Amino acid sequence: LGDGRVSIFSGAELLFCLGVTPWGALTSRDPAVEQPAFNLEMVHLSPGQSLPQPTLAFCDFDEAVDLTPQQRAAFIEDGFFIVKNAVPKNVVNAAISTINQRLLQPGAVVPGDPWPTTCADIQESDAIMALLYSSQLWTLAQRLMGRGFVAKQLQAQIALRGPQPGAVPIDSDAMIPPEKYHFDGMHHDTAHHTPFALLVGVALSDQTLPNCGNLIAFAGSHHILQPMVRKEAEEPGSYPFLSAGEDRKSEGMPLLHGGQQILLEVGDAVLLHQKVGHRGGDN
Repeated sequence: LGDGRVSIFSGAELLFCLGVTPWGALTSRDPAVEQPAFNLEMVHLSPGQSLPQPTLAFCDFDEAVDLTPQQRAAFIEDGFFIVKNAVPKNVVNAAISTINQRLLQPGAVVPGDPWPTTCADIQESDAIMALLYSSQLWTLAQRLMGRGFVAKQLQAQIALRGPQPGAVPIDSDAMIPPEKYHFDGMHHDTAHHTPFALLVGVALSDQTLPNCGNLIAFAGSHHILQPMVRKEAEEPGSYPFLSAGEDRKSEGMPLLHGGQQILLEVGDAVLLHQKVGHRGGDN
């Protein structure tokens, strides 16, 4: 810091600068020792001059980030786990600011069923995608599925849950209806009901109490739903609720138990297996 800074430039592409993630990891692949990809150059700044803020610090893989044994066990058994303080505060604040600015403009909320679409035109913005790529979450996803085996995503979903004064509060997890759930792709046979493998949700508002629009997830339900999807793929028609027909959405649909409202603070994240039954809770 002070009047001396270090910039790291690519030896192959001189216009490319190497960034540093908010937790201190360089955003580069590991180069071969005999072919260094970067060299150091000292940069002296004038008084009051500052380096431009990068729009998206991307860490392809952070060797210092790993799953705990408890997180691995929870993902296998329950199908999800929570990461506390998963996203740096400055990245969270930038995302919140971007959403709030868009909400003040016309067309930010488009009515839909069952929930409106919110801020669709900023879902691909750097400020939103940084929640994944400028945090430990991108590495954690690869720790689950294998380094280099996770397809990069180009957009996110901004899921706001407005107040619902007439909603009946859920006083305990035992009151969660066992028939109200879905998994993404459930009623669409494209890609065998598997449009993606992992759901990563980041809390941008506190949900430390129930009935705050919390994510509701049915722990362990992937052990029930995954075999059904596999059989449906092998023998179409085995489970009518997996078909796209509107009149068959509940036929053969299992009742799930173990539902719970996920409690999160701003910056926390939940990583959820794609075949875990879930839904958005009432606010």
